[in-house]
Parts: sequence; C-alpha cells; structure tokens
Amino acid sequence: MKEQIENVDWTKHRLPHRDVGVVPVHIVYRLYGSVPKVELEKLLEERKQLFGSRGLVRPVASGQDNQGKSTGRDVRSRSEWTEEKFEDLLHNRSNGPYHLANPQIAKLVLESWHWIAEKYSLYLYAICVMSNHVHVLLSAKGEETVSIGAVMKAHKNFTAIAANKLLGQTETSFWAAGYFDRDLRKNQFITLMWYILNNPVNAKQVKHWEEWPFTYLNPDYDPFFRTTPDVLSG
Repeated sequence: MKEQIENVDWTKHRLPHRDVGVVPVHIVYRLYGSVPKVELEKLLEERKQLFGSRGLVRPVASGQDNQGKSTGRDVRSRSEWTEEKFEDLLHNRSNGPYHLANPQIAKLVLESWHWIAEKYSLYLYAICVMSNHVHVLLSAKGEETVSIGAVMKAHKNFTAIAANKLLGQTETSFWAAGYFDRDLRKNQFITLMWYILNNPVNAKQVKHWEEWPFTYLNPDYDPFFRTTPDVLSG
C-alpha cells in the first residue's frame, strides 16, 4: 500500500497541466517517502470532500461588509489549496528522507535548473531547495510555450541518477511521482516570491532568506527582494 500511495501520480488528482507560457508558474516537488502514507491518504480524502472531482473553487476566509459585499479573498483553487496543505505536511509531518540537505545534491538540483532553463528557453525567477522538497518559479522566455512535462522529466531523471550515485544507492526511487504546478493569478507575484524565498525562514532554518545557501534569486530582482548588508548583520 505504501508503494501505491508513494507512486500516486498527483497530476491525475488535479487539473490538467498546461504548457509554460509568459505567465509565471509555481512548481513544487518532493523526495520519495517524504510524507507518511497516512497523511497522504488524509489529504486526498479531505480534498475529495471539499472539491469533488471537478477541481471547483470553494469560499475561503471571506466576510461581508455592512453593504453585504464580500471582503478579502473569496475563492481558492484546488491546486492552491493542495499546495498549501502539502507544504504544511512537508514542514511539519515529514520524517525524512532529507537528501536535499546534502550540499552536493542541493547544488546539483540548482545547477540542473539552470541547464534546463537554457535548454528549454525558460526564465527562472526563484528557486528554493529545502531538505525534502523544491520550489521553482519560472516562465517561458519567448512566445513559444514549453512542455512542463518534458521539463520535469528531464530534470528529475538527471538529478535522480546523479543524486543516487552520490548517495551510493541503486534502483532506489529518489523523487516522488508527480509534482504541483499552478499559474500565478493576478497580483500574486510579489506574495509568492516572498513565500518561496522565505521558505527556510518559515521552517526556522535561518533568520533571513539570504542566509540559506540553496536559494536562487534572479539578479533582475535583487533590488526588490534583497536586504542590505547592514540589515543582515543586525
């Protein structure tokens, strides 16, 4: 049963993947075995109860003013809800493995993304390699869309083989099947960039995101997201 749950292709439990275009796409993927089977089962069941099989949206954290107009964020997509819940599992319910904490493997993942970006003409906004999962924000550079399936297959195949070699493992699954991806909705960019960059901070690994050695921020965005040396030294 564990093998069945771990090998669930999460792409079949969400809306169909779309090719990467000019709209930034947030991708999250994880190590094989990084979330206990029972937690995966609970997550799938809870999502089924909330969303059914059609990926419909549901009201969240919304209220009404005295004119009866809705306030705050009214809906959340199935992919956003799942991403947030799964992130909590990875931070608070995981019991390993934590292979990505190995500096050699984390560096391998980052370098692979830069190679992928060049090969497939992608623009990388930010990458954060945590101990058991990875966040990537990217978009296509030109007008041509890029197959996200081809991108993830190339990246995961290469890094799995190389990482298992470093670990001395053979015939062992490295990445969990599937991945989460979603297009950013309007006005989400800055919020999501901070969310990705601050992942190590929220996990209480560092005080400032710049201290985390396995984060990449596109230099184009340094003026907006990097703090000054004085702030860091304080």
